[in-house]
Amino acid sequence: MELALAAAASLRCQVVDREGQPVAGARLQLSTEGSRLVTAHTLMLHGVRLGRNPTWSAQTDAHGWALFHRLPPRVPLHPELSLAAGEEAMSFDLSLAAGEERIHRICTGGPGHASTAE
Repeated sequence: MELALAAAASLRCQVVDREGQPVAGARLQLSTEGSRLVTAHTLMLHGVRLGRNPTWSAQTDAHGWALFHRLPPRVPLHPELSLAAGEEAMSFDLSLAAGEERIHRICTGGPGHASTAE
């Protein structure tokens, strides 16, 4: 029997303000519905416990970067950003390919924010 596993994905996010300056100490959280991760092996591979919706969180460093490793591929991830001044609403979802290493930039402030993948 041969078992093919999808490689985990990685995401590097940089949070910047309207002037393009890095935002240190921001908290980013990614979540998805537990039902999207269908096998126990997939759950174990990505460090997820059964019976709850998985989340991954990271805090931005002095340069505004937050890193996420071992993310499940091909599932919608819902980002949520928390700043010292209050919570920011995120209006996008992302999905990563198996083995993908994506860089994403989030610009805060104003009535909306910009989010771009590089």
